[in-house]
Amino acid sequence: MVASLVGSTFVPGVASAADGGDPPAMPTPQKGRCTPASTVVSPTVSTGYARMAPFSVRHLTAGAGVTVAVVDTGVSRNGSGLDDAVAPGSDVVAHGRADSDCFGRGTALAAIVAARPVDRSALVGVAPAARILPVRIVDDEAKVPPGALAAGIRVAVHGGADVILIGVGGPADAATRGAIDEAAASDVLVVAAVANENTGTDGARVAPWYPASDPRVLAVGGVNASGAPTETVSRAAGRDLVAPGTDVLSEGPVGPGNYRIGGAAVAAAYAAGAAALVRAYRPQLTASQVRDRLKATAEPGGELDVYFAVTGVDPHPAGEVRAPQQLPLAMPAKPRTPVATILAMTVAGGVLVSFLAGWTVATSARQARRRRQVVAGGSR
Repeated sequence: MVASLVGSTFVPGVASAADGGDPPAMPTPQKGRCTPASTVVSPTVSTGYARMAPFSVRHLTAGAGVTVAVVDTGVSRNGSGLDDAVAPGSDVVAHGRADSDCFGRGTALAAIVAARPVDRSALVGVAPAARILPVRIVDDEAKVPPGALAAGIRVAVHGGADVILIGVGGPADAATRGAIDEAAASDVLVVAAVANENTGTDGARVAPWYPASDPRVLAVGGVNASGAPTETVSRAAGRDLVAPGTDVLSEGPVGPGNYRIGGAAVAAAYAAGAAALVRAYRPQLTASQVRDRLKATAEPGGELDVYFAVTGVDPHPAGEVRAPQQLPLAMPAKPRTPVATILAMTVAGGVLVSFLAGWTVATSARQARRRRQVVAGGSR
């Protein structure tokens, strides 16, 4: 299979020409051009991150013990939030390690998954204790050579990945299907970006985007701030879940500066981070059960709900996931220590000072809606 980067095309963020204070859009990977360091460090989180509120489960899990493979352009130890997160990894194109990244896209995706908090920046990954395994499948011409995606998936499986994040795709072939078979047999959850539906020059539909179209893979698309999809998906490719896919805060391959990025691959990174949280908090679940849980606990319309995915009562045999009778984030009546006070503030829907400067009332509304949907019975 000759994989394409179309499914992970970066939608530029909106940079402010008036004051220069907003992070710039990350450049699209191009031959001979490495992404430079950004000079802007943002004190404000993305709207989508605030809406998902992964910090609301931080007292339960941060993804420790889980390895997420980022199969893309490599991942830099960039002098910022990924310094302590990145393993050496493997370069299946040029061989050697993959803990460097000229183009920056793999680093940006990894930061969405697992960036650690750093001074001045609001960026924190969905699972900031998870480990990143970088696997480079993109060559110096910003292309994915034939066979590289299949090889990258296998390397990730053999490297101990619990979750594999893939932002590329194309027509299915035997090698890539075989690699997905191996991941499924090894209890590894593959999270892949969907792509636009296209037609050939003769009007015929192209083959479904793979591996997102594989039923064993969690297929993720992006949505904008209004909840509208960022891509049109064919029925053949399907879409299991959506997550924020526009104007998302992340990091570049060099230094602490931030970029804003978007696209289905970015949405898939959010879902991969959520999968890491679930795998860490509920290690008894198989990869397919984690996939089903993420789908079953999604908001109406299929948007990722990190809090419910982690805290919802275990699925019944019929696959239903029920909300707990009493939410585990109950505020203590009389906090006795500074730590308890911080936890109480988090429970109330406030901001963890080290994580956020842009918390909105959206999370309170979501939790209220969940409480109205509670089904009687059980607790974790």
